[in-house]
Amino acid sequence: TEDRAFYDHWGVHTMRIFKAAVKNVMAMRTVEGASTITQQLALNLFFKRERNLSRKIREAYTAFQIEKNYTKNEILEMYANTVYYGHGAYGIREAAHTYFGKEPMQLTTAQSAYLVGLFKRPEYYNRNEEAGIGRRNLILRMMHGEGYINGDTLAKAIGEPLNKVAYEQA
Repeated sequence: TEDRAFYDHWGVHTMRIFKAAVKNVMAMRTVEGASTITQQLALNLFFKRERNLSRKIREAYTAFQIEKNYTKNEILEMYANTVYYGHGAYGIREAAHTYFGKEPMQLTTAQSAYLVGLFKRPEYYNRNEEAGIGRRNLILRMMHGEGYINGDTLAKAIGEPLNKVAYEQA
């Protein structure tokens, strides 16, 4: 959901930037972003979240450098390990422990999809379980549509209850 063309670009998705720019100009405000997963990784690792063109250019250049030095799977792993999942959990391992009391390799397909769904709005999807499950199911349907899981796995995962572990809230 974050970057459907991830395996098809070199860190920056120029067509997506163009489309987002047109939509933003038409709306006369920022309504759509165009960052790729690699750009988001660059931002997470090296930059402050200031909103200006200079940072976006430096972020794009850094994304190109990351793409030159790492495989797509390594980039995806690094990204998953820098993302905030809510409740103080940064990285997939911490999120798996926080939400399901498991190591990442022990997660079910449904639990993995839930964590991926948190990328967009972690606090919202954590507070609103129905929305979180809806987001998880969207991720699962996309995985099925892209051929990552079959119909039986999809049906089983959609039918799986969330079963998050209880965690201390500050």
